[in-house]
Amino acid sequence: MVTTEIPFTKESGVCKVKCDINGLPLHFVFDTGVSDVTISMVEATFMMKNGYLNANDVVDSLRYMDANGDVSVGCTALPE
Repeated sequence: MVTTEIPFTKESGVCKVKCDINGLPLHFVFDTGVSDVTISMVEATFMMKNGYLNANDVVDSLRYMDANGDVSVGCTALPE
């Protein structure tokens, strides 16, 4: 078994992990209770407008339930 250490920062009690998506550095909240990785519509729009994502990357839409029980629609992208 291989163990990999991933550096993170802590802000206001929330752990954040620096990630790179298609050359764009972003910080994600690290939450052990989630089953998927998400970005906001603001981030997705920025990435589309600036060439980090394109229409072919978006393949489907799904319904997601947050910790409060609220359901919202999100898009899924092709994994690399």
